[in-house]
Amino acid sequence: MNESAKGTVLFSGPYRVAAEKLMEMESAIGTPTGATTARLVPFFGPVIAGETALITHLGLRMDRGLLVGQDYEWERPVEPDEVLQVEIRVEDVYTKGTSQFGVVLTEALDGAGRPVQRQRTTFIERLDA
Repeated sequence: MNESAKGTVLFSGPYRVAAEKLMEMESAIGTPTGATTARLVPFFGPVIAGETALITHLGLRMDRGLLVGQDYEWERPVEPDEVLQVEIRVEDVYTKGTSQFGVVLTEALDGAGRPVQRQRTTFIERLDA
């Protein structure tokens, strides 16, 4: 991974949480609480701008990388068709032992600038032996 990517903003802009996507997710979950869960986890933040942006800016080698952590903080569920202001940035890149770690932070704010959700995603990549 590219350690100089730390602090890089991968995406900053509006993101509409499409009602039809929430319904698809609810259906896929298929439980009595599916609608509530879909409104809490309506997207995987690091790829809002496209997975290529993440892979390119982070310098993640897909043949050596894995997703190893996903943490959520919620202030409230999203509303169908709500437009959020989303920023995705590389929070940290560091080496530990024979692996590198990349931490991507996704923050979503409502139209009034209040926090709605924060996602912290951690990737690991094996270093060359």
